[in-house]
Amino acid sequence: MDIATVRTMSDHLFKIFQREPVVLGPSLLAADFASLATEMRAVEAAGLHVLHVDVMDGVFVPNLSFGFPILESVRSHTRIPFDCHLMIADPDRGDYIERFGAVGAAMISFHLESFGFAQCSAEGEVVPTISRITPEIYPMWNHLATRDAFQRSAQLVKRIHQLGAKAGIAISPKTPLSAALPFLEPVDFVLIMSVEPGFGNQSFMPETLDKVRELRRIYGDSKLISIDGGVKEATIGMCVAAGVRYPIAGTAFFRKPEFPPQSLDNYYKERNLILIASSRTISPKH
Repeated sequence: MDIATVRTMSDHLFKIFQREPVVLGPSLLAADFASLATEMRAVEAAGLHVLHVDVMDGVFVPNLSFGFPILESVRSHTRIPFDCHLMIADPDRGDYIERFGAVGAAMISFHLESFGFAQCSAEGEVVPTISRITPEIYPMWNHLATRDAFQRSAQLVKRIHQLGAKAGIAISPKTPLSAALPFLEPVDFVLIMSVEPGFGNQSFMPETLDKVRELRRIYGDSKLISIDGGVKEATIGMCVAAGVRYPIAGTAFFRKPEFPPQSLDNYYKERNLILIASSRTISPKH
């Protein structure tokens, strides 16, 4: 997919985010892998605007998911934009980002924790078992951040924008928001992880909503806030109330008896999401 097409797609998608109080992002990780093309067409037919794609490399997180061959194959079956969440070590390596743009990724997010991850692991400083900055790891990672992660993040955001896509930063549950704030100015959206990255069907971590509230306090509506992990019937309302405009749902969406929803409007209304979103208080950016 060429740059002009990706840019048109991403601009149109963000106009939808600006217009709608809440936009659901179904996560392809929970779909039936034997029928990906069919399920993607069902998502598009139901009127959903974007498809969330979790990309795992088995290093940054201890799981593997979608690679380029799969994304290139399924792209021919749908025009819906992809939102690619990269859970991979050192995502600025090689031409990874450009290849995601080529398969129609209108949104690309990456983890700050992933910079220097492979290097630190090789040096024995970090065991690559889960993508998070734990209290024990944070001092070492903070040293890396002051050394080169800021520059690498800025360059990666620039590369994503050059592809015509929107750039985002994902923040794992145990990563302090204060560690990420210096990196957020050039990005278009922030993805708050409400479970540990790398696995589906985990329990929602409500304490992560504090990050959402703080981001809304700082940025108001100037940055799109997304949340991923454990988003389902019992938790989606509290996410929207905290300030999430773009909740990601996997098993709660693809594995429901009513999949695909016949009416997206009714899906939102039955869960009171529009009412919740309309009543939340939005602070202006300072």
